[in-house]
Amino acid sequence: MIFLPSASALAQTETVSFPGTLIKEDTWDDLTPTTQLTYLGTNRLLSWDALSNHYQMWRFDPTFSTPIDTFPDQRLTAGTLPDSAPDQTLTFLGDARILNWQRATGQYKVQHYRLNTTRRTDLLSLQTTEAGTLRSTTGQRRLIYMGDDRVLDWEPATGRYQLWQYDPTNAEPNAPFPGTLIAEGRWPDIPADHELVYLGYRRILDWEPATGDYRIWRYDPMITGSDNPLVGRPVIEGTWDAIDPGHQLLSLGSNHLLDWEPATGQVRVWEFALTSIGAFAVDDIGDKLANKSISGITVVTHGRQLSDSDGDSLQPLAADIHNKAGGWLIDYDVDGNGNDFFDSCTNDCNAAAAGQKGLNEVVLLFDWAAESNEASTGWGEAAGDALFSLLIDINLIDPTATDNPPLHFIAHSFGTAVTSEVVERLARFNIPVDHVTYLDPHDFDEGLTFDGAQHLFDLGQPAAYGAAVWNNVAFADAYYQTRGKAGWIEVVPSGRPIPGAYNYPLLDELPNADDYPFDDVVGDHSYVWVCFYRATISGSNPTDCLPPIAPPDFAQTGYAFSRIEQAAPRLDPNFYTAQIHTFSSPQIVDVITGLPNALGLEELVLTDQQIIQGRWSPDWLTAEVANGDFEHYNTLRYDPIPLICNTIENVCPQPGWSYHGGGGEGHFDQPNSSAYMILDWSNTFHTHNRFYIPANATALVFALRRQDGPSGTPDTLVVQLGDQTMATYTLAESDEDSDFIAQEIPLPESLLGKVTTLTFKFSTPVDLWDGSTAWIDNVGLLVPPLAEDQGVYLPVIFR
Repeated sequence: MIFLPSASALAQTETVSFPGTLIKEDTWDDLTPTTQLTYLGTNRLLSWDALSNHYQMWRFDPTFSTPIDTFPDQRLTAGTLPDSAPDQTLTFLGDARILNWQRATGQYKVQHYRLNTTRRTDLLSLQTTEAGTLRSTTGQRRLIYMGDDRVLDWEPATGRYQLWQYDPTNAEPNAPFPGTLIAEGRWPDIPADHELVYLGYRRILDWEPATGDYRIWRYDPMITGSDNPLVGRPVIEGTWDAIDPGHQLLSLGSNHLLDWEPATGQVRVWEFALTSIGAFAVDDIGDKLANKSISGITVVTHGRQLSDSDGDSLQPLAADIHNKAGGWLIDYDVDGNGNDFFDSCTNDCNAAAAGQKGLNEVVLLFDWAAESNEASTGWGEAAGDALFSLLIDINLIDPTATDNPPLHFIAHSFGTAVTSEVVERLARFNIPVDHVTYLDPHDFDEGLTFDGAQHLFDLGQPAAYGAAVWNNVAFADAYYQTRGKAGWIEVVPSGRPIPGAYNYPLLDELPNADDYPFDDVVGDHSYVWVCFYRATISGSNPTDCLPPIAPPDFAQTGYAFSRIEQAAPRLDPNFYTAQIHTFSSPQIVDVITGLPNALGLEELVLTDQQIIQGRWSPDWLTAEVANGDFEHYNTLRYDPIPLICNTIENVCPQPGWSYHGGGGEGHFDQPNSSAYMILDWSNTFHTHNRFYIPANATALVFALRRQDGPSGTPDTLVVQLGDQTMATYTLAESDEDSDFIAQEIPLPESLLGKVTTLTFKFSTPVDLWDGSTAWIDNVGLLVPPLAEDQGVYLPVIFR
């Protein structure tokens, strides 16, 4: 779900007009009028000549930091596509897949590709996984990759469109597309002579080549059925004279646009500011919020999502709180290319909205959908670390200050463990948290695939709990159900009471189970937030919700305990009293009687009163860089079905190194149960997510092993924090380390107390085959330990 832009957001008075700044201009000799260019993800392009069937795969520097105009930078491989036809077209499908289809017949093949580094010729290994025939059209069609494994099938002559999600498990033989139809309809206001280009950042460029007129639409990936995925009015409109008819445009996966002229081979690369497409970079929001008078902060975090694109699922709850409090609602998203950004901010982050209470509350809607959809460990911790760093980066909190605004964290399902990770980090820096709300906390293994895979229950305290109440929390409440009913589906996630919280089991507060529609697959689990908790914000059951069996007094529970509403006195923790312990840890409670398990508590060296009160001391250490030791090693990708991403070499997303400012083309290995990252001639760089460098940190540390090839020029490995080069390592011919060597790089004062990224990269194109290899492990910081007797000032914990 997407927020419509305000009038001030549409004005964009501070924006440099699209397409932005020209940063590369070159002549690409291999381009001809019959050449197709296809973006293949992480800084890869495929050029293919429809007449000769000859293809070439290219690498380009995604930072475009080199001063020379050459584009692309390096050819990786070349070959001939088998069984090709003159009207063949290649469309990227994401995750190393292309849709290879014919315009005349509509016949298609889905092909999985991988650079096979074990052979020196024709490295592009293609494996056909599905085949079929696209739906018939009355005219030409455009197939446009939209991120998140989705493809737009648009027929310009009629305006008809269909939005599909690739999913071979739902593809019948000879299906009209190998996947699921998400949405369809007609666009009467996009004429046949227009071109559509997906820019990333959930924005679509709608361009009229004859006039240079363009519009940029906000694309909502959560739209289904007959609703229009291009939401509202265009967020930006204009006319350019820099790009002429006859040119073609291609997004390069970030805020860069490739503009080429097939007739001449001229290529240009444009870099655009996100404000020029009606969105905001993280730095943009940080600048806008830096000098605001903020009365408080509410952070809303979703649980596990069925698709990477569903990160705005809790938007209705965030909007309810924003309308109640006033201030600014900011929507942080990660798009299908892995770019993180802010999709919107109330009134362009200028004047605060009034709201019912007239407060200057910042409500942050946080997206970690892609991580929630991974079937391995480390993702909850990495997302929590990313959210912690984001709050600092956009100037909402300061770990060195004593006057941070009051904080309310609200999370659902898996998101409760993510929130617990954030609050634990705040506890380490002695930052008080006024209120933590856990909605149907699903931090345990109920026997569902992702429960056991993610191991969120390893993250918190006491043992077997991922959602914890740390010692900096003034008040915590948890609302949960264990009935687990929905429509046709038999298994629905449940919640449980949390030690240290005021716990409220939903019984008759739920609807009659038989009233759920047949196609409702979330049922009771989502009802906790969609209906019950939202009703405590507004005072009545939302209009789109089933009525509860017996409605409670919404004005005396849930949001009534919040700092903003203050309608009811906060209640004491009650873990053992009147709770349903079906999914509680049997080591601390008899799940049948609800009484403390004395023997289990003795094994944990805890008392029942400690369980009731919670307020655990944080375990997290400030020297940790999330998954810096690659302990959490991922070998599989889900969205929404298993996708193999380690066929030849493991290029799967890794926790801490993907989605929140991180990413790249590094690959990973885990021999002898010890994992590390590898950079080489085919995988030249990788970046860690944004992370916070404590003010008392002294050095960046990591382990490095290097090996250079037998020939070619020396290669240089560069270590960067943000854009700042911290160290370089030259690898001459045949140099080789016998093992990992510990490295220590002093930190400059300018980076202390700041949020930044960490990048390892080869600074120049590495010689193919004979180039260098670097192995990297145990990334962290040197930070003096905090004094153990430092406390957190909490005026009132229990009432």
